[in-house]
Amino acid sequence: MAINTDRSIWTRNFILLFVSHMLSSAGVYMVNTLLPLYSRSMGATDAVIGFVSSAFYMIAMASRPVSGPAIDAFDKKVLFLILTFGNALCMFGYSTAASLGWIIFFRMLHGITYGSQAALCLAMASGSLPKEKLSSGVATYALSQVLPQALAPGIGLALSEKYGYRMVYMVAGVLIAISACMGFFMDYSDHERKKFAINLNSIFAHEATVPVIMLFLTGLAASATQSFMVLHVNDRGVPGLKYYYTISAICLVLFRPLTGKLSDRFGVQKVVIPCFSLYIIYFLLISGVSSRWQLWLCAVISAAGFSSAHTQLQALTMKLTPSSRRGAASSSCYLGYDAGTFLGGIINGKIAEYTGYSKLFLLCIIPIALCILIMAVWSHRGGIKYPED
Repeated sequence: MAINTDRSIWTRNFILLFVSHMLSSAGVYMVNTLLPLYSRSMGATDAVIGFVSSAFYMIAMASRPVSGPAIDAFDKKVLFLILTFGNALCMFGYSTAASLGWIIFFRMLHGITYGSQAALCLAMASGSLPKEKLSSGVATYALSQVLPQALAPGIGLALSEKYGYRMVYMVAGVLIAISACMGFFMDYSDHERKKFAINLNSIFAHEATVPVIMLFLTGLAASATQSFMVLHVNDRGVPGLKYYYTISAICLVLFRPLTGKLSDRFGVQKVVIPCFSLYIIYFLLISGVSSRWQLWLCAVISAAGFSSAHTQLQALTMKLTPSSRRGAASSSCYLGYDAGTFLGGIINGKIAEYTGYSKLFLLCIIPIALCILIMAVWSHRGGIKYPED
């Protein structure tokens, strides 16, 4: 794809992607918290509920070897329409499922469509941005899921209590279908296409191996928070959890554009290392959290640390990869982080059984400290070299 050389990030394609992703994210976050409840209402055991939840991520990871090469080879607009309408179809499928078997079927199909669409949209957004503003542009694009992340789960729960689970999935399907329709107005006719081939070079962006490794390590640590932070806080009797995600969302709006602009101006390494340092402070605080003020401070530090570092590593992966291989780059981003999250969920669960949550969070400092060491050594040796295109 030809790189946008205009100074503004707000091109027509970028605006359409931003709004589309916001609507799509609203649909997804409305129902994410409902799936275990919906499955249980249809007679699922805890083991089946766990399978239904994990199947999504396993299938999403398994689709990467195909989705990455497809993004670089085929018409991005057509792929966007197919995958986004596919997501809407899955939501309508959930809403009309007659049995638990159909829910599992649509959950696995959803893993393919949603996982592939996430990588596609990151590649499309990156191709719509000026090269000198890639970090700030990717950080801005990531904001399109912040408001849905903060508001949609509560809306979904409220609607389910009044109208039932099926209606919420129907509403989510409509929102995602509207977001898909925006693809008709996008223009990616000038993007460079490669021949479709499934091989290591088309699946994985070797130029960005180092940030992908850091994304993997970040996923290992972040999975502990995703799985056990709420349980840890509840076990310690700390109040104020319902405001944690709202505070985090507000801080994301503030920090992501700021860290993106700083990365564009001073270099990614000078921003990511302090962000990882903040993430270490987060784990130190959350391991011994005892008051609502400490918990809310953790929300601020997590937004400034983990979320900012994660977004900038994604941007760095895209920067290091030639524009003709943005599909492989975006696929590598998600492959690295998803693999870390998936493996971390297994490892951290075993650790928590033996050590408890507090010690688990302290152990999570190790992969983040490794990220700091890798970035420091890599940048010191001059390893960060961007392609000419």
